[in-house]
Amino acid sequence: IRKPTALTEEEFEIMKCHPGKGAAIMGAIPQLSDVIPGMKYHHEKWEGGGDPEGLKGEDIPLQARIVSVADCFDAMTTARPYQRAMEVRYVLRKIREMAPARYEPRVVEALIRAYEKGDLVKVDHEDFGERAPELKAEAV
Repeated sequence: IRKPTALTEEEFEIMKCHPGKGAAIMGAIPQLSDVIPGMKYHHEKWEGGGDPEGLKGEDIPLQARIVSVADCFDAMTTARPYQRAMEVRYVLRKIREMAPARYEPRVVEALIRAYEKGDLVKVDHEDFGERAPELKAEAV
């Protein structure tokens, strides 16, 4: 994620393994068993052909469908060495265009409704560790 240039094909193949590896690592913690599907399957595609298993539509756990849209939103609205953060309305339009090939349309529309209602909270990734208790309190 912090690499200042595009990934090579080999690096990209390695990066595609992160959902399965993360799920395997966190799967050893019994208290996290409920969140493993969101981790493991968040790179599946609504129309099929994603990673790690090529699941399609309703076969993708709902949690993973939600994480997938949130992950895309975060990636596009966060500054990275290889790209500037994009404006939220632009990102929402692009995500809507990617549905239903990539994302479940109902999840995308739920994100858009949350934004329009003012329910999305900007999180500064640099400051996340220090703000974690505050964010937890906001979520309650």
